[in-house]
Amino acid sequence: MPFKTEDAIRRWFSAAEELGEYIGIRFGYIPPSGREPEWTFLPHSHFDGIGGLAELLRRRDAELARLPQIKHPAPPSLFPLLRMLPRYLTPRHRLKWVTLEGQPEPSSSTRPPPACAWQVFDERTTMRVRRVCRNESVTVNSFLLKHLTKASRPSLQDQSALVPWVIPVNLRGKGIRPRDLENHSSYVCLRGWRPAEETRGEVTTNSPPCLRPV
Repeated sequence: MPFKTEDAIRRWFSAAEELGEYIGIRFGYIPPSGREPEWTFLPHSHFDGIGGLAELLRRRDAELARLPQIKHPAPPSLFPLLRMLPRYLTPRHRLKWVTLEGQPEPSSSTRPPPACAWQVFDERTTMRVRRVCRNESVTVNSFLLKHLTKASRPSLQDQSALVPWVIPVNLRGKGIRPRDLENHSSYVCLRGWRPAEETRGEVTTNSPPCLRPV
């Protein structure tokens, strides 16, 4: 049964913004007659990804009575947090980007990043991606994340580094918040891939060209 929870993540995001980092979620909408996205930014301290998307859809009069709920049967527990706490308290290795010519000013707590790479997959490409993932028994998220890592690597100062990722997990259904749009999420830390691992296996060799870095 869900129980009332406090939004600790909101305090985390607010603290990061006080230190000068922009913590927001970028949503892109391409109008039927347009070719470039219209970007909307929502504060991550007030929304998670699902909540932010629901907010924008509701602004357009969409009826969303109940947002997606987690189906995992495990009850809420503090044990995983306590078990992972020593790892969270260890010093982090920070990856640094290369300096680009004409690089725009970095974002701040009040200014979102000025540039964003984006890609829209048409229906044919989407079906190809799903077919490859099904044949290789991998999730679409893992497949895309692996290729995003490979595409991002040339922009790192240390291109041989292991690239870690943090993946959000929807926890709606395990806790109750005053608003269904608030942060109902936790995170899974992914070890990532090294360069040799990014070029191994059928998933890479059979991948659609649109997912390979140009």
